[in-house]
Amino acid sequence: MGKDHRPPIPSHSAISRYLSRKYDPVTCLKPLETLGVVPIGAYDIYSGLRILAETGFRGVDPDWHGEFADIVLEDRLLRTFFSMLAVCPDKYDPSGWITPSNHRGQIFFCTDKLIDNHPDQLPLGLGLHYIPWADHQDERRRRLFVQEWGALDISNSINAIANMIAKAHESYSINGPSLNRKNLVSHTVFLFRHRKQCLPPDKLWVFTQSGSLQLASTVFVEPLKYSGLVLPVSILHEDYVKGLLESEKRIEFLNWMKRALKMPRSPRLVTCLDGKSYSLSPELKLVSKQCGTVSFLEFLQQHWNSYSPW
Repeated sequence: MGKDHRPPIPSHSAISRYLSRKYDPVTCLKPLETLGVVPIGAYDIYSGLRILAETGFRGVDPDWHGEFADIVLEDRLLRTFFSMLAVCPDKYDPSGWITPSNHRGQIFFCTDKLIDNHPDQLPLGLGLHYIPWADHQDERRRRLFVQEWGALDISNSINAIANMIAKAHESYSINGPSLNRKNLVSHTVFLFRHRKQCLPPDKLWVFTQSGSLQLASTVFVEPLKYSGLVLPVSILHEDYVKGLLESEKRIEFLNWMKRALKMPRSPRLVTCLDGKSYSLSPELKLVSKQCGTVSFLEFLQQHWNSYSPW
């Protein structure tokens, strides 16, 4: 394989089974066949490849992947064997590799694109897999990824990924395994950075600064204060802006969250007790108790647009 005709599987265990090229195939073929030497077949390559894949392709020359992709694309049986091994590079998998036959339709090409001066933030915890940018620059490998494994460009799949986020948040339970902070932050940031190409979902779960999980429509983007009091409301966790966005984008990001995710701007007037009856909200109780009647009425007047429907 390649210009120097290397063996197809560059591992020690595989190479030890290959016949040296010093034997003349014209004069030595029949004697070698008599001794039991046979041509290498697809299953032989598969066996050696399986052992190599178990090492994570450690020590393999990067050019080998492109050359081997050419071989795989030309052999139907080998394509089948190949897709059953952990041979697809994955940016976020702990081992660095996944088995493509298990994830068809869930594999995407990462880009080196910068959005807001940051690498494109990809949504995690959705069962999606991302081929690192460097691994799909070889046209032979890219052809294999697309033709055999159905890999897609993220830039052409923004709406599809946004719909996956929406469906995931629609079906999430409080104890869902994918509901960790890193995953949910990645969902919100992805929707913000691609806001011109996709609509936000009606329902999005977020983490609060206290670590609780709530719907975005019940969480405030920043602390609420009135007359020196810090009102008892749920605040968005700082990870949503910390380290993800340039400082000048912070206000734009938070304003987008308020508008697109219907996050509250005024303290709640009441809270529902049993689905039928209501009680004055904790934040309104604090204002009425600490600020006196006049201040309480001024507070109601200040937020009357929000409270008047009641």
